[in-house]
Amino acid sequence: MSTPGGFFCGMVNKLLFFTFLFATCNVLAQPVVRFHQNTVQLPSVREGDPVRFKIAVSNDGNQPLIFTDSKVACKCTRVFFPLRPIAPGAVDSVAVFFDTEGKVGLQQRKVDLFSNASNNPAFFKFKFMVKRRRD
Repeated sequence: MSTPGGFFCGMVNKLLFFTFLFATCNVLAQPVVRFHQNTVQLPSVREGDPVRFKIAVSNDGNQPLIFTDSKVACKCTRVFFPLRPIAPGAVDSVAVFFDTEGKVGLQQRKVDLFSNASNNPAFFKFKFMVKRRRD
């Protein structure tokens, strides 16, 4: 014959077990961002010439990847990430625009991308040389 306290303890144990199981499943079921390059090396340009490029990004997780925001060091860099979810195993691209006006010399920039991924924020870098404009 079980006591009411024994019944309560058994229910608590079951509740804790299922809570742990649910939390574990949620941790394992996440998107994972992978950029196909960690650093993009771009050719030299003249000051005033715009720089545009795309970088491939994969969702190596098992849930849809959703980008929510980006962070860059200055307003000279604009980032355009996919607005639609990236399915597990799928590849898309992130576009970057850099305004070289007034930016002479070696440019080394970092782009942080925020998402629902387990490795949030994810980042990549790009670098190139801006040569002085010829008048």
